[in-house]
Amino acid sequence: MPPGARVPFIAVWIALAAVLAGVGAMAHAANRRGLLLGVAASALLTLAGPAVFSIGVPLFICAMAVGLGAAKAGDELHLAWWKALAILLVLIVLAAALLAVGFAGTNA
Repeated sequence: MPPGARVPFIAVWIALAAVLAGVGAMAHAANRRGLLLGVAASALLTLAGPAVFSIGVPLFICAMAVGLGAAKAGDELHLAWWKALAILLVLIVLAAALLAVGFAGTNA
């Protein structure tokens, strides 16, 4: 990737998380809503760590709000807490791996 591609990568990452959260909020099926909101929350949460000294706190707050929506969808599905936690951890690990690949690919 060309030098200076990290900022567009981060912008696309945040925009994609926003689109997933918006579509997830509109989904009628609880399983689809929970998955989309969970993916969006994990994407925002994994980016909040490296960006803690710039936009990390607002990203963390957004991730918590979206995550609460995913938790509500899990409650509607009567999902056991440990299953929901396991799914969340898997989503966070996948998002962190994708973010690491993106950071490596956009190394300035």
